[in-house]
Amino acid sequence: MAPPKDALSTAPLLDSKVAPTVLQTHAQFFDRNGDGLIYPRDTYSAMRDVGFNPVFALFAVLFIHMSFSMASNPNWTPDLSFKIRIDRLHRGVHGSDTRSISHEGEFDEARFEKIFSDYTPAPHDSISFKELRRMMSGNRNAYDFFGMAATLFEWGTAFLMVWPENGRLTKEEVMGIVDGSIFQKLADKQKAIKEKLQQKESKKLGKEGDGIDTD
Repeated sequence: MAPPKDALSTAPLLDSKVAPTVLQTHAQFFDRNGDGLIYPRDTYSAMRDVGFNPVFALFAVLFIHMSFSMASNPNWTPDLSFKIRIDRLHRGVHGSDTRSISHEGEFDEARFEKIFSDYTPAPHDSISFKELRRMMSGNRNAYDFFGMAATLFEWGTAFLMVWPENGRLTKEEVMGIVDGSIFQKLADKQKAIKEKLQQKESKKLGKEGDGIDTD
């Protein structure tokens, strides 16, 4: 996949000579079979993989697909499958955000750095949720209710997903969310935790079985 020609164009899916945009790499974890389409079931599966419970995963599916399916749809008629097209995901870039992602889905490093330089104390390498709330207020566009809701959902989900022990998201963690590189790491971490719990449960059941009196 490659960047679109402009903000109104569809990105070429099969152009392997050009690197994908950051927005496209962000979405690839949710594209479970690599066909460039994200269905609600894909989002639910991905949200569960990174550690969210079924209730929040379902809420995320409803918010994400109700919001961005139509935005990525090339037609005016609604898509009743509510799928999201990665090649047109840039059409869902909304207002009241950090503007780190352009309307073509490209990454703007200068705008990304302003998140930390403008709203966090030195050394500007992490951000708290209180600082994020101030940043969201600073980026708010007049009467942009959807953009404000989407921004709150995105940053709130980021905090819940990473759940930093010291209450601060690092710049590296935020960048990992923006480009999607953190998702597989979190999924692998959750898988390891589940396997460890299963091993403990198996050992516990084995010990209980050894203690059963068969006489």
